[in-house]
Amino acid sequence: HFTCAIERGECTTEEVRGKHKAHLVVMPVVPQSTYDEYDGPKIIAYKKIDHFRFLPWERGTLENPGIVGNMCFALALYLGCSPIYLIGADHAFQGKITHAAGMREGDSMEYLQEGRANRVKVKGYYGGEVETAEPFLSAMQSLSIEAKHHKVYNCTEGGAHIKNMINKPFSEVDTKPFDCWAVIDRK
Repeated sequence: HFTCAIERGECTTEEVRGKHKAHLVVMPVVPQSTYDEYDGPKIIAYKKIDHFRFLPWERGTLENPGIVGNMCFALALYLGCSPIYLIGADHAFQGKITHAAGMREGDSMEYLQEGRANRVKVKGYYGGEVETAEPFLSAMQSLSIEAKHHKVYNCTEGGAHIKNMINKPFSEVDTKPFDCWAVIDRK
């Protein structure tokens, strides 16, 4: 139902070009071309930080997402989704690869792939250790804190272990349809 975007680069515009079936939820840092290229409905969400409160009217805010996966998680929390199922939240590297095959990486990932970020080893989803770095460490810590208070399944099947989540393959979870529009109508 939703496509979230947080990247400042033109990669965001390329991802949404020609798509229009879902609501596009964006932070106000994406390029103007992203708004122009997307044919469907758009929702602008602001980070829940003080400098966005300088104008006297209310606007939609999400807890500080950091990376797009956390933005999706914040949106799910806002909508009251429970449980929440994460897919693609590996927060780790395989050599220089930071994203699944076929996924366009954000422009900010270049410094990670080129080895300019300090990599650290963390517990892996299947045990053992995997490599990660900022911004993935912050993203995992934020998700872990929120997962203490919500039922969250990590269905990524690989990458880093995220504390306070239930590791389970997506094929084994009992998913039920969620009527997000009923929640939106109430808000």
